[in-house]
Amino acid sequence: MSSRSRKKKRSIIPIILVGLLVTVVVTALSVTAALVTIWFTTHTEDLMPPEGVPTPLDGSGRATVSPDVVQTGQHVKGYTVSYTTGQYGLMEGAFIHLFYPSQIIVHGDKARVYVPYLAWKAIREFMDISISAHAEGKARLKVVRPSLTRRLRLIFGYYRSERKHGRPAYTVRDLARELVRRTIKVTKGDIAPGEEITIHIGKSKGMSAPDYAGWVNISMKIDGDGDGIATPVHGSPRVVVIGAKATRFRVVAGSVANVWEKVRIIVEPVDDDGQIDPNYTGIVYLDAPEVALPGQTTFELSDFGRKVFFVRTSKEGIFFVTARDDHGRRGKSNPIIVRESGPHLYWGDLHIHTVLGMGDNPPESILRVARDELGLDFAAVCMIDNDVPLSSHDGIEPSDETNFGWSHLQKIAHLFDKADKFAVFPAFDWASNRFGHRLVIYSPGELQTELFNHADTRFNTVEKLFGALAGRKALVMPIWSAWRGGEFMGKRYDWGPVSDRHQRLVEVYSSDGAVEFYRNPYPMHGSREVPRLFSPSDQASRTSGAFVRDALAQGARLGLIAGGSRRFSHERAPFYSGGLTAVWGQRLTSFEIWHGLYTRRTYGTTGARIYIEFKVGEVGPGLEISAARSVPIEVFIVGTAPIENAQIVRFGSKYEVTRSLSSKTEVLRTKWMEVNPPRGGFYFLRVKQKDGHMAWAGPVWVSR
Repeated sequence: MSSRSRKKKRSIIPIILVGLLVTVVVTALSVTAALVTIWFTTHTEDLMPPEGVPTPLDGSGRATVSPDVVQTGQHVKGYTVSYTTGQYGLMEGAFIHLFYPSQIIVHGDKARVYVPYLAWKAIREFMDISISAHAEGKARLKVVRPSLTRRLRLIFGYYRSERKHGRPAYTVRDLARELVRRTIKVTKGDIAPGEEITIHIGKSKGMSAPDYAGWVNISMKIDGDGDGIATPVHGSPRVVVIGAKATRFRVVAGSVANVWEKVRIIVEPVDDDGQIDPNYTGIVYLDAPEVALPGQTTFELSDFGRKVFFVRTSKEGIFFVTARDDHGRRGKSNPIIVRESGPHLYWGDLHIHTVLGMGDNPPESILRVARDELGLDFAAVCMIDNDVPLSSHDGIEPSDETNFGWSHLQKIAHLFDKADKFAVFPAFDWASNRFGHRLVIYSPGELQTELFNHADTRFNTVEKLFGALAGRKALVMPIWSAWRGGEFMGKRYDWGPVSDRHQRLVEVYSSDGAVEFYRNPYPMHGSREVPRLFSPSDQASRTSGAFVRDALAQGARLGLIAGGSRRFSHERAPFYSGGLTAVWGQRLTSFEIWHGLYTRRTYGTTGARIYIEFKVGEVGPGLEISAARSVPIEVFIVGTAPIENAQIVRFGSKYEVTRSLSSKTEVLRTKWMEVNPPRGGFYFLRVKQKDGHMAWAGPVWVSR
């Protein structure tokens, strides 16, 4: 190559680079200008579907889906929805709206479509879905595909709404619902009554089935005359999600029984994630010495993966039930304590989210799982206190959607609440990111069960909330106290007046992590659903005063419980296992359970049904003993695994471990005299098993 050619080539390179740089700059400016234009021309009110009086053509018809049964996490090619029009058919210009994942909640004469706004994996997948539709008659259909501009307006509309004062006109719930809305328009001709429309939903790479067993709707709303008013189809297609192939057995038993009393034992084949395999069949061998249980049982398809036994025993003692089959699957129950007489121990979860709040499933579905599959004795299903979740606005009054959800939740709780069977409470999350989240549960006999919205200026502080509850039988339970979100707002967790008669319990653990002390085991961590909220760095700081030990040291008299914070998610389970609360009581009724909670006869675990008796001076958790030179302390633990460490923690002027115990087996029992108990202080028990599961019982206070 000549020197002239080389010089010419060198002179061209800078020109090319400059041209590329100019292109990049021009493109960036163009994109920025387009985004700015979209931002300022987006009006949130225009993004919401119009409201009005529906006609008989709206919401009519019924639909089915194929496949209608899938396994958790299964790769599905797609779904085919067959929609049959109602008695009036559809007019030219009509619209069919599809929503997935979603649930239709019907209360009274109203129906609403709820999209779980934290199921972002499923939402993103459905945003990229391919849909085709055709009618069996001559009418023509067109799938209206949302443009990139439309999606940007949906997202910008949410953030623009958040910047406004007062009630945001467009919330994260609305954003999730509109992002997954897919619309089919009747462009030519009418569709006759009873005519079938076939809709194919899928993508070239397939779709992922939800990761949690239950059901999910492909909800449909029909605008039969094209006037913009659409109504949900009550017969919207539902996909049932079942567990994968069983790898083990889950055996759940009643923890405490008196001699000759019935004990319920549930045996379920489950997969690695604890989901029931309803297709399991075969012989299962049961081993339960001294318990009148058959030596084997045969699972049929009609059992749907669950066998329930009611047994009795005439002998006092500690018993376990084991299950196994010929293919190596095994399972062992929690301990069963049989004694001559005494109170019973009931297990439940007071922190379960539904699609009305931060969850994915309707309350009735969740309560069936809690009662029938998990074998819980009591449960509280909760919702967020307003329809503007993740918002920090003040001045927001309850909306029709909030009132609709709260009324529905109370109705479902009442339907499931059965004496001696299952105790159920409706609850709401006073979801203040400024002063700290709290669960509020009313007594079953309380007639004034108003939902108090943290963004309403009448109830936007802890003191105002307690003032509103004055004269009502209600429990207030701090949750997520060590979440750093409160510090983001420039506030610390506000524990409120330590002497308030409503705030008597604190959630020391949930599936989002433990909040006992700074850098405790199971720190608040990123759940797979909300990694930006509960990431590894989202633990509150050492000096935040947000931990349970901080509150107790300040004089708060809070019994220790644990909750699931269960969302029964369409996506992966939370980072940690869901917690459980144990309550001592004489009988399984909602009144007795609520009384046990109020009197703090409780303890909490990370999900294992660990039996605990913890007494200081002959009294148990939640009570107070008189100061003395010495007091007896008694510990009786029967775990689901060997006891690695059982610490008796005392507080006088500082925290200290007064005794640390362990056992090579599941059983630990000891008693000793404690010298110089701290006046005005307290004791509590902290247990850790070798399998990692933990439990907290107490405190027992010492008078001054």
